[in-house]
Amino acid sequence: MKKSLFTVAMFSLFLYTELASENYLDIERQFIKGSITDKIQCVQNSDGKNAVGIAKRGIDYAIENSQVLGDDRELSTLALASILALPKSVPSDIVSQEETSAITQKLITVFNRFEDETVKIAALNRLVSYSGKTKTDFTKVLNDFLHKSLLENTQSSLLIDNAIVSLAEIGDSDSFSIVYSIWKEGKWNQYKNDIENTLIKLAEKNPGETIKMISSQSIEENSRFFTIVTKSYSISNIFKSEVAENLLSLIINSAENMNESVSDFLHLQHESFKLITENKWAHASNLVVENLKLSKTEFDQGLITQEQFVEVIKNSTKLGTPEIAKVLSDFLADFNNSVKENAAPAEPVVLATIQMLGELGDKTAFDNLLYVTYLNYSSELKTAAKDALSKLKW
Repeated sequence: MKKSLFTVAMFSLFLYTELASENYLDIERQFIKGSITDKIQCVQNSDGKNAVGIAKRGIDYAIENSQVLGDDRELSTLALASILALPKSVPSDIVSQEETSAITQKLITVFNRFEDETVKIAALNRLVSYSGKTKTDFTKVLNDFLHKSLLENTQSSLLIDNAIVSLAEIGDSDSFSIVYSIWKEGKWNQYKNDIENTLIKLAEKNPGETIKMISSQSIEENSRFFTIVTKSYSISNIFKSEVAENLLSLIINSAENMNESVSDFLHLQHESFKLITENKWAHASNLVVENLKLSKTEFDQGLITQEQFVEVIKNSTKLGTPEIAKVLSDFLADFNNSVKENAAPAEPVVLATIQMLGELGDKTAFDNLLYVTYLNYSSELKTAAKDALSKLKW
């Protein structure tokens, strides 16, 4: 009985395969003999494995005749129908790797040769999933397309938007440079969200290019770039911290020669430092120390308020390094000297310094904290100093 059922099943499979093969041959004959309109109908009526075979025939026909027929509407419709007949993603049981590579090259040819935007978008969307090993070729096609569009000041279009979105998935370092230029120049602003999303994803994929870009841009441009980095949910906190670290390093190294907007400079300094400390990015601990010193200078010069300086003091201790304790202890020594000279420092700043020294618990602060209790400070500060002394670790 089981043998009989197996025989029936095998015969049914054989019959189905033969019928499917015959059906494909019928469609293929109709395609070869028919007009362009008939060919479009054949493509649209195909399905399953038939669809892939007829779709390839349709794409081949469109490519072969495009140079003669030019921007022919029917030929473009055939190209579009054939592309849409391809599965949206590569099904391994239908299309082999060799076939996939061949289809990819055909789609690239269609994208380059046809002017119809709808055809280009259809080819682009299939290429994102079909490109596989030839992804580099397609990436270069999109890079060249966007670079040319940028240089020629081409009007915005869905094709440009689709190209930008596609590069978020398959873009390379050249893509990053091109999309950065698009973003920097404010091109095609109706697609601003897509441009920014692609820029951020490409930045994370190409950290070397990102750091190089940061070092060559103005404080204002870096501030704009960092704003979209910080608000992005699609990239990691590690990458955000790396960007913040490089920006803070740039700020500190250029502080003495600051010739740009002071407000932009201070804003970028504050935001990059804040992100580093929020993420407890220990890799930048030396920069946090240097930023603490720079902030003291800025406070003394009246560039930042006492509230801002207090925030820097408190956030710096989130990394909890001995170097930070040493800098804060030196601050307190300066404050003590000021009190001795009857030049009372800002009490909220002194209080924050004392409290953070207590939180850090580093014994190097002992002498300066003890000195507070003997000087002409307020009772609140003396009490805070005694409390901090009790927290020191020996």
